[in-house]
Amino acid sequence: MAGYFGSIKPYFLIGIIVYIIYRVLLRLLYRNGRMRVPVAHEVGMALLAWWLLTLFSASVSPALGFSLKPAFPGTNLIPVYGTVRMVRESGVGALFGAFLKYIPIGFLVPFLFRRSRNPGKVLSLCGSAALFIEVFQLFMPSMVVRLDDILWALFGGFVGYFLFGLLCMNITGIERMATVKRSRGRQVPAPVRLELELVFLLMLLSVMVQGTRLEIARVQEVRAQEEQQAKAAAEAKKAAEEAEAKRLAEAEAKKLKEADSMPELSLEAGAAVLFSVDDDLILYEKAGADQEIPASTTKLMTALVAAEYLGGDLSETVEIKREWTGIEGTSLYLKPGETITLKTLLYGLLLHSGNDAAVALAGICGGEVETFVGWMNQRAQDLGMTNTHFSDPNGLGDENHYASALDMAKLGVACLQNPTVAEILSTRTITLEGRQLTNHNKLLWQYEGCTGMKTGYTRQAGRTLVSSAERNGQTLVCVTLNDRDDWNDHKALLDYGFSAFPRQVLAEEGEELGRVPLQGSLLHMASVEARETVAYPLKQGEEVTMEVDLPDQAEAPVVQGEIAGSVRFLVGSRQVGQTYLVWSGSARRDVVKERPVDSPLDFLPQSTPPTYEEMLSLFSKAGTVSE
Repeated sequence: MAGYFGSIKPYFLIGIIVYIIYRVLLRLLYRNGRMRVPVAHEVGMALLAWWLLTLFSASVSPALGFSLKPAFPGTNLIPVYGTVRMVRESGVGALFGAFLKYIPIGFLVPFLFRRSRNPGKVLSLCGSAALFIEVFQLFMPSMVVRLDDILWALFGGFVGYFLFGLLCMNITGIERMATVKRSRGRQVPAPVRLELELVFLLMLLSVMVQGTRLEIARVQEVRAQEEQQAKAAAEAKKAAEEAEAKRLAEAEAKKLKEADSMPELSLEAGAAVLFSVDDDLILYEKAGADQEIPASTTKLMTALVAAEYLGGDLSETVEIKREWTGIEGTSLYLKPGETITLKTLLYGLLLHSGNDAAVALAGICGGEVETFVGWMNQRAQDLGMTNTHFSDPNGLGDENHYASALDMAKLGVACLQNPTVAEILSTRTITLEGRQLTNHNKLLWQYEGCTGMKTGYTRQAGRTLVSSAERNGQTLVCVTLNDRDDWNDHKALLDYGFSAFPRQVLAEEGEELGRVPLQGSLLHMASVEARETVAYPLKQGEEVTMEVDLPDQAEAPVVQGEIAGSVRFLVGSRQVGQTYLVWSGSARRDVVKERPVDSPLDFLPQSTPPTYEEMLSLFSKAGTVSE
């Protein structure tokens, strides 16, 4: 209801104003005596009032919007050209409507007012009414103000006056049928009062009808938008489900290398994995899912959980409790009551592999070691480490402490993504609080591009090692478990990954990958480019094909950076990369059906773009300037 009354309020106010003005005028006209009002006069006045309100309501509807700033760019003062555009856009019916609606005023004015039977006065009144409406429409940005509308109003008024003349020629005394005859007296007779009330009621009726129409249209539009949104949401949900299903299928197919396609590498490791971080891709696998004892590589999870719990500030000093000291194996030799920073504990954990540092961090973060170990197992589940279980924070655990090479590779990737942990792992040597700490990972000195990770050893587990290396923008994580020759095996695996699977750029960010025909703009084609760089470690001999998904044509306007389509990169039938395609530049809508400004460029054939000389000539003839 609020929307309904909001729609009719402008018309209601117009009706009130028109009624007051009309009544004041009649009081002034007929103040000197009583009068006799013919029925034809009453009917004609009612029709004229109804027509005026209807014409104004249809032409300046509040649904078209109103602005205090006149929309001069929406004017068209070129004779005939506006008519041509109107017929081309809306059909011949719009042409008839332009002058038919002014025929009543050309007929009723000379019929009701004897002094206004001069054709010049009738045409002036029609032109004034049309001019008033066109000036009012200047404040409506969605309307087009045409000089032709005034010309057609004059033509409609002439047709109406011509019909009145024909009626006078065939019916004798027609000019006296609506003449108000005066008599002595000072009161306005009842017929005139009834006439005024009838006019007022007709105005209100027009208001109610127009308001009802607008409200019905608004409700229909809202319902259509809701249906469209619901449809779009359903399509988006379906697309998301399809994308998720596709992702799961691709994840199942991620194992590029089947057992029979793996290279013959002389490795001593019981289990090994080589993983491409940037591509989430397994480059080499040997017993990758087998459960092995990770030994001190467990401390990677300890450090990750502690760093995530503590945040970036490691300057806090803590006091060492007795239960955190005297841990067997490699140790920082922490003493009860000793104060030490969290930074020293984390560096001592990863560089020196301090078992007492692992227990201390677990107690500081979790309160109890068992609580912290529970956090470690929960974090392992979050990372998808399905063949992993921890029973302590340092890797000295029992038979219930195990992990797979694939799971440790996932853990290594997570550590690289944590800035604090990654920085510590890449540190060769550091002195903190009087402690000289040296990284046990010899690959930091022996292998070009090594970025760190962690060693491990127990008699049960044998030698374990997780390493990472980066070359030419390609990052690899290597894991070996139960390996007597882990240093050499890691060098061989990393060399194999960088040489056999060099990361190649398939598409550069900003690289043009296609062009789309553009409708509604002076630009006939719009370029699209890759939104981001796409790269993939290609094996020697593999060829990449590109599948571009773009519309056959696009409608202006287009905005630079907005998504226009997508591109997929395939090796055979296997997708190896994808990205969105975005518009390389912006293009405004220059040719619009409902466009308020008529461009002289529209006279040019659509099949050929205009030359510079043609553009200058057309703008000169039209009297317009390109903005």
